Amino acid sequence: MILPEYVANKPELVKKKWASIRDSYESENLGLIIANKWLQNQVVSVQDFSFKTTDEQITFRSIGGDEYVDFLLSDNLPDSYGTKSSEDLMKEIAELVNTGKVTLEGDFNHDALYKLQESGYSKEYIKSKLGSYKQGVAKAIKAIYENGKLYLRALINPRYKKRILRAKGVSIEGSFVKEGNTFVEGTILGFSFIDADNKDPGNRRAKILK
Repeated sequence: MILPEYVANKPELVKKKWASIRDSYESENLGLIIANKWLQNQVVSVQDFSFKTTDEQITFRSIGGDEYVDFLLSDNLPDSYGTKSSEDLMKEIAELVNTGKVTLEGDFNHDALYKLQESGYSKEYIKSKLGSYKQGVAKAIKAIYENGKLYLRALINPRYKKRILRAKGVSIEGSFVKEGNTFVEGTILGFSFIDADNKDPGNRRAKILK
């Protein structure tokens, strides 16, 4: 039986456990109900989730056979463009990620975003298609906001592990509203690892859609 989408995007151990619970019941409907109740109890609260990364360092982890990276996505300090993110915006992004209301995909050097922009697509089309253009490099699964900093954990494709760990920074992609020098609201669309030899400064903030 094919895994439902809300299970298929979970870590490998969670997927296996969910399937084993579902399959242990003769009644398919009862198995789904029990497995889904178990899954609901596996949501890790932000308070119980910790990171061991600081500043722009990308930290590698391996948990249950899955490979992850933790990194600082944004903070309340001015970036190289003099822009910073508000506390409310960062808290909102963390909540969206942790509740699964947004799916954030990662790539390198904003390749997918630039490709869509150069093709002349509208902002709305880019918003709807950006993730599908990223070729499975990385996918955000958890976020935490603390002390003016927004951290992200992303499940990575082992094929890109070395390149990701050599990256000099991570940059947000989105369409944001700015008041003065502060992003206060908007739509986060993804993130991008910036290669060490890329001329982009590896800015951790938004690449605004024109």
